[in-house]
Amino acid sequence: MTEREDPRKDPRGAAASLFLPALRMDRDPEADVRREGERALELGAGGFLVFGGRAPRVRELVRDLREQAGRPLWVAADLERGAGQQFDGAVHLPPPAALARTSDPVGAARTAGRITGEEAGRLGVDLVLAPVLDLDVEPLNPIVGTRSFGADPERVARLGRAWIEACQGTGVAACGKHFPGHGRTTSDSHLGCPTVSADAELLRREDLAPFREVVPGVASVMTAHVAYPRLVGDPDPPPATMSRELVDGLLRRSLGFEDGLVVTDALVMEGLRGSGDDEGDLAARVIRAGCDLLLYPGDLEAAVEGVARRIEQGDAEIVDRVRESRVRSRRVRRRFVRREVPGDPEERIGGEDEVREALRLAVESVTAVGPGDPTGGLAPARPVAVHAVSDDLDRPGEAPPGPAFARELGSLGWTVERAADASAPSDGRQRVVLLRATPQADKGRAGVSPERARRVSELLDGEGPAALVVFGHERLLRDLGRSGLCAWSAEDVMQRAAARALAGLARGG
Repeated sequence: MTEREDPRKDPRGAAASLFLPALRMDRDPEADVRREGERALELGAGGFLVFGGRAPRVRELVRDLREQAGRPLWVAADLERGAGQQFDGAVHLPPPAALARTSDPVGAARTAGRITGEEAGRLGVDLVLAPVLDLDVEPLNPIVGTRSFGADPERVARLGRAWIEACQGTGVAACGKHFPGHGRTTSDSHLGCPTVSADAELLRREDLAPFREVVPGVASVMTAHVAYPRLVGDPDPPPATMSRELVDGLLRRSLGFEDGLVVTDALVMEGLRGSGDDEGDLAARVIRAGCDLLLYPGDLEAAVEGVARRIEQGDAEIVDRVRESRVRSRRVRRRFVRREVPGDPEERIGGEDEVREALRLAVESVTAVGPGDPTGGLAPARPVAVHAVSDDLDRPGEAPPGPAFARELGSLGWTVERAADASAPSDGRQRVVLLRATPQADKGRAGVSPERARRVSELLDGEGPAALVVFGHERLLRDLGRSGLCAWSAEDVMQRAAARALAGLARGG
């Protein structure tokens, strides 16, 4: 162990280097975010997990923090649907389920991975927390659904690998998640610790297949805050993030992920915090399991202090684990990350070519579901009212769909009378009903609530032609017993794609 690698020379700095606290540009004033970032750098944080904000401001913030740190930092972000998922002004991409329904799914995955990596790099994000490698095998799963490439392990593995190779080809690290598979849960790990009781042989054959495929090349893998009793042979196991058997044993030794980074899901999630540990104990258990980067601690200072205290007390296992993680982090950076700071401040984010590509993929992915006419018999020559219903939690930036769909339909020559009106039709005019129901942290369910399902039926069953467009999983149309169009997610790019698909079908094309 060289002096540089020995955590005992600087216990607090060594401990802090494993943590990536959150910077919430999506909800906090920028001045507060900057102060939090500066405080984290003083403690020695290894980087940040960034949420939200306008792309130019995010790029400036990241540049300033890197310059202030004077050392390499990991800057991570959840970008499963492109950089636009987090940062205003960047490109929105279709979700994985949509990419899998295009005419060339592998090509679509590569395009999405490349665009995501390029835009992340321009913003200063060098660790993209994507793609999801979970299988979409449980209809009641409230948190995976359209975030997955599908139910077939081989297909998920192939598309996941294509996405990773394209993203990392831009010089930005990718992250396969959520190991060893979140697809079979029926509850949300943001709200508690789910248990997957499936047979170990099934999990090894199917759920682990995508991870087995990508571990030779992916920069990092994220653990699930999910318990797997039959996979580890323990009736009451800890979540995978705290499991030596799953992280150090299965992922590192059995699957051969010895040189890659193991990244935790957010430490503030109830799936992990339900263990009852304080910040220091929780962090120590995660580190002992073999995790390298710890995302989004609830109290950074307390977590760092708890790990540092164990280093000072001569806890040999913690000392060794911290040292190994720091060495591994440096090696992964050298292998994947091409630049430490964002590019030229004038470098374009959300370029026209990327926007066109995203829209092309989105249009290809829109899927007609059911035996009936997905247009509901709409006539393009007549005015149409657009009604929006949301079954998602009310959050900033997640308003009911409607405006982008209506604008696009209007640009195609249709007369749109109302862009977002939930009143039941009474005059027989033709209408489109838009339903948003997507996987959401803390929502706790996969299907449409009875109240919203009734509302959709009221809107569809009035007099006159009516079409249904679902911004969510295609299963929702079957659950509602309706024919219609599935547009997978509610970003503007998917709203525009749905309008184009509906218009084309209504013209008979």
